[in-house]
Amino acid sequence: MAPKVSDDLTPSVYDFAERLRWKDFHGASRYFVEEDNRNGILQTFSDMKDLEITDIVIQSIDITGQGEDATTTMVMEYFLLPSVAVKTYRFQLQWRYSGLKPDASDSWRIVSPFPSFP
Repeated sequence: MAPKVSDDLTPSVYDFAERLRWKDFHGASRYFVEEDNRNGILQTFSDMKDLEITDIVIQSIDITGQGEDATTTMVMEYFLLPSVAVKTYRFQLQWRYSGLKPDASDSWRIVSPFPSFP
C-alpha cells in the first residue's frame, strides 16, 4: 500500500516547530517555498537576541482540498529579556505537498509567509 500524502506532513510540522523552539531559524526557513518568505522569517528573528522561546504547541493540522494542502495552527510561548513575563503568540501557516522526496521532510513546504511577530 502506498503511503498517504499526509503521512509526511506531521513529521515536517513537528520538525519546523522544533527548529523554531530551539531558535534554529535557518533550519526553519528551509521549509518556505518562496525565497522572500525564507528571508522574511530570518529578518523577523535575526535581531531578536533577547528572545527566549519556552514552547511551541501544535494546536491543529488540517488537511484541505485534495489532501495536498494543509493549514497548521501553532502557539508559541516566549519572553523577551530582561522581562520574564511569558507571552503567547498564535499563528497559522499554509502548507502544500510538493511530491514524494527521498527525505520525507522535503515533501511538504510552507507556501504562506511567516505572520508578523508581535
